[in-house]
Amino acid sequence: MALRAVWRLVALRVKWEIFFRLDALFGFVGGLVQVAAGVLLFEAIYGRVQSIAGWSRAEALALVGTLAILLELERALLRGMHHLPGAVEEGDLELFLTRPVPTPLLLAFHRVNLRALWRLPLGIGVLAYAISLSPGIPGWRFPLYVLSLALSLGIYGLMVFCLVCLSFWLIRMQNLFWLVYDLSEFARYPAGVYRGAVRILLTTVLPLVVLANTPVTLLFGRGQASLLLHQALVLAGFAGLGTLLGRRGLRRYQGAGG
Repeated sequence: MALRAVWRLVALRVKWEIFFRLDALFGFVGGLVQVAAGVLLFEAIYGRVQSIAGWSRAEALALVGTLAILLELERALLRGMHHLPGAVEEGDLELFLTRPVPTPLLLAFHRVNLRALWRLPLGIGVLAYAISLSPGIPGWRFPLYVLSLALSLGIYGLMVFCLVCLSFWLIRMQNLFWLVYDLSEFARYPAGVYRGAVRILLTTVLPLVVLANTPVTLLFGRGQASLLLHQALVLAGFAGLGTLLGRRGLRRYQGAGG
């Protein structure tokens, strides 16, 4: 039942997107500029140095491609969660609570943004170029990369969900989404450039470095498969936090007459 409802939401979104092809083109151009800026930055740096914190040019470019893929997948699949603050503020949350689908799942998929998928090849292209600079990567590493990327998407989605749950206590918080998006830029750089408390912060409390660094680390053989366990633990932590915030937020919402 839940999967059928999600499929219907996606089908309706496909029909809606057909009428806005020009908007999708502008979105593609915007994504191209953003990805190109990241590539040109590293190309300029590696024109003067051989490595950054032990990371090669290929690995750094793979970070750019991986982060681009991750952000476009989040835009395409999970952007509907951004609707929660508006639903809480306007008292429309019942439209989601009364459906025979888990509320977080319905929130995530009710606004599937297929325009983001037009920009997905940009990140894939950069990643493919990075891989071509480092031939000889064993085939068995690619499934690890895909699994790690899926875990990163789950972590990022749960981080956003925890953030939107604050709307049960805050009146307006739409601007905070841009803060999270800006903070994701930390994932674009090799983990080795971060030291001490900052590194601990960006790998645990705000695991932004984990998002792109771990998949690339596994792909290029810089780390062991046990890194997936670290990602799984971070994912479980944010899942527990999201569940706690969601339940307490709903009690507050209902107690306020929502």
